[in-house]
Amino acid sequence: MHGQFLARDITYQRLWKIGSNTFHIPNYRDNQVRKKMANIVQLAKQHRAMAIEYEERGVFVGAIRSYKLAAEGFLKAAMFYEDKVWSDMYKKQAMDIITRLDQIHDAQAKGLLRPPKSPISANKNDVRQGAPSKESKASDPLSAAISNAIVRMKPDVKWDDVVGLEKAKEALKEAVILPMMFPQLFQGKREPWRGILLYGCPGTGKSFLAKAVAAECDATFFSVSSSDLVSKYVGESARLIKALFELARAEKQAVIFIDEIDALASARGGGEESDASRQIKTEFLVQMQGVGKTGGNVLVLGATNYPEALDSAIRRRFEKRIEIVLPDAAARKNILRSGIGSTPNVLTDSDFAELGEKTANYSGSDLNVLCREALMVPIRELQRAEYFTKKDGFYYPCEANDPGAEKLSLTDFTLNSDDRKLGVPPVTRRHMDMALSTTKSSVSRADIERINMFSKEFGESGAYNPDVEAEPEQNPSHGQQKTDSSASTGNAGKKNTSPAKKSHSRASTGGSKSGKTSK
Repeated sequence: MHGQFLARDITYQRLWKIGSNTFHIPNYRDNQVRKKMANIVQLAKQHRAMAIEYEERGVFVGAIRSYKLAAEGFLKAAMFYEDKVWSDMYKKQAMDIITRLDQIHDAQAKGLLRPPKSPISANKNDVRQGAPSKESKASDPLSAAISNAIVRMKPDVKWDDVVGLEKAKEALKEAVILPMMFPQLFQGKREPWRGILLYGCPGTGKSFLAKAVAAECDATFFSVSSSDLVSKYVGESARLIKALFELARAEKQAVIFIDEIDALASARGGGEESDASRQIKTEFLVQMQGVGKTGGNVLVLGATNYPEALDSAIRRRFEKRIEIVLPDAAARKNILRSGIGSTPNVLTDSDFAELGEKTANYSGSDLNVLCREALMVPIRELQRAEYFTKKDGFYYPCEANDPGAEKLSLTDFTLNSDDRKLGVPPVTRRHMDMALSTTKSSVSRADIERINMFSKEFGESGAYNPDVEAEPEQNPSHGQQKTDSSASTGNAGKKNTSPAKKSHSRASTGGSKSGKTSK
């Protein structure tokens, strides 16, 4: 059949050259090329979905066109990936599409109104029999609303951008990356994790980790919050949750990331709890119970700053509960360095190390704010300056008695001025200290104690070294809130002698390497 089909359609003579270099893309390990290929695969999936929808409506011209584009994308992916598992997977998807095109052409040649039932729409991505696919429900307004939560473009975040948190990254790789690349490893009783809860103080990088998962995996990534799943109409919220999980199960591999999950699944039994709220939690429990058992490889990834507020039954559904801990001194040093980046500065390695020591219990988000504040200090000095001196063709602020000082103001410099070019002073240690004196930690002692208590009862540290001694208190003049060593998730310093809390004084290597604000 393939020979007859390819002979009459010259397009597929070009597409079906699997063994040639027709679609060979060099630099397999080049990150930009890999990102481009991931987008090609995502686009191929969208074309396949459009083709199925065209078929259901009887628009076969559109279906053939979309199938061709989808086949070309999957064949490009098959040629690109060196790993045999991935290459064979995309090769099979392309072959299924070409088989379907054969059937459409044969049906049209015989004068049939419709070809046989599509094997792609019936079994697309190994959908369980009887389960509604996301394409077949494209007209469902609930499914359409959930489809908006799919992350189409890969975030520009990599595992290496997350400082430390090796245990958290390992658990996520076990749940998402390894099952796709090495399915032979997960057989029998060995199954990947189906529910992972990321919790911790605000700003430690929970959402940042989720972005890394979305960027690194080839799974369909659903990013939702409580506002996406709560409706003003009675009963619709529960249906939205059901639609979310049905769409996820229709994928070969899917990740559902629910931010601020405590707002959606807080503890039941409160006197002010409404019937609608109970319905939401009940439906979420039912769907979570079915993850991994009713078809599809679905990982539910939750993030919260208040893990103790979760309902106990929902907490049990999350098999791994990982604390995203505050960064330790070494991690804070790296985050500060990345926060300054390539901006002109005269900061030394020892400067960053000392600043890292002075910022105990600062989250990654706090350190990002500190760097942004330090970068603004030279700009404020330019605004206040009354005298400038020329150096290397640029004017810099100076004192009135400095050699070559000219009385000028910032408004005397224009962008198009050839004789007066304004120079921006480099960031110095003094600028960093000024920023540190005004930028406080957003993490309170109560937050640290609350998270520590939950971890002791139900969770585990996201770092490999949870028993490192706690860091000493910092001078409040540097913007650090006082905390005793027993409450600190922070880091090396005085040893806590309390047996009850010693085991839970932990240091983190966590945080966003890029200095981006993370939840």
